Amino acid sequence: MECDGVIHNNIVSRNSPERQSPRRAPKTGPATLPSRVFRSHSEACSRRQPTVARAPTLADRYSREVPNSSPSQGARKRAGIVVNPTKVDDQDKLRRECTKAAKEAGWDEPLWLETTLEDPGVGQAHQAVSAGCDIVFAAGGDGTVRLVGSALTGTDIPLGLMPQGTGNLLARNLGVSVDGSAAQNFARSLVGHDTRIDVGRVHATFDDGSAKNDTFLIMAGFGLDGDIMDSTSEGLKKRVGWMAYPLAGIKYFTERPERMLASFDDGAPRTKKTTTLLVGNFGRLTGGVKLMPDATGNDGWFDAVWLSADGPLQWGALTRQILTKSRRNTNRVERVRARRVEARAMGRERAVELDGDVIGQARDVSMWIDSDALVVRIADPKDSKLSDLRSRLPGPFGQDFKGLPAKAKKSST
Repeated sequence: MECDGVIHNNIVSRNSPERQSPRRAPKTGPATLPSRVFRSHSEACSRRQPTVARAPTLADRYSREVPNSSPSQGARKRAGIVVNPTKVDDQDKLRRECTKAAKEAGWDEPLWLETTLEDPGVGQAHQAVSAGCDIVFAAGGDGTVRLVGSALTGTDIPLGLMPQGTGNLLARNLGVSVDGSAAQNFARSLVGHDTRIDVGRVHATFDDGSAKNDTFLIMAGFGLDGDIMDSTSEGLKKRVGWMAYPLAGIKYFTERPERMLASFDDGAPRTKKTTTLLVGNFGRLTGGVKLMPDATGNDGWFDAVWLSADGPLQWGALTRQILTKSRRNTNRVERVRARRVEARAMGRERAVELDGDVIGQARDVSMWIDSDALVVRIADPKDSKLSDLRSRLPGPFGQDFKGLPAKAKKSST
């Protein structure tokens, strides 16, 4: 499957298991949503990939070591840095600092690649891979990280994080410091740990007959959250940071929920008045909010949240339920775990956002999990005094990060 110039071969079958429990083999079943688009797309997926017989446990999946992408002992190593110039104030300074850090670690000078409007990260990441880089960093916001990560998916070459955006959600969910300098994260990651995470795949269809395949690392949304992301200006984000999103969302509090048809794995499709449908690989947002408390990013499952609010009073109740991390399902907040999610907007087309990037207003969306598809380099938290301090603080004041439930391998790079 092709996505923005990236060939994606690891597609979960249409007959992927329905979640029963994390330790029991789920059932399989036929297609659910009565959609010709969904059926044809799913059948194509099934032909490419055999049925998954059993949901692997964490012990199964993490007994495998992350393949070492480093060159042979004694060979010089090199990092690639894909930088979004709109997110970095002083590129020359950052480049000097990274070059110095690389030389001090015994690495070659980093390959420096800037994103453009025409190619915001995928092509640069492919170029770094072709040049033989042993790790490829994304220096930018969530969009840059998503695109670089999508290009590295399936390559076993680690994605390094140099957070420079507003949300920096992958870094937050993995416990990577978002408070230190990008150069510090670069230096620490050269001697960090590699771990695997799942990747979300998306197939969206539009009323004009077109379709799009894409990828997300953190979270996908179908509905109002896409409208909010689309209406949040870069200027506001620079002025007030992540608070720009709730500020931009205030004007939508009076918007009525619209009917949406959705199915989860092989469950029966259901119709519900929906504000937005969020499908998470990870669940932590900015401000310490854990929208999906059980989402780990490496368990082979999506954590979906089906939200419905009509008016300020219901928005208040919905917000309270999320902030208190309540797992109780209500008419306003319904939580579902699944490997595959399919949804159709029954009224007008709805916005689709992937890690904060809006890819368009779609009629149908199909999402499935690609397990263990991406290797991510995580700096040792002991290298960051600030991260160590924040990890001791509760709730929104700290990172609350205990690490992925995996045996991460110490990198030799």
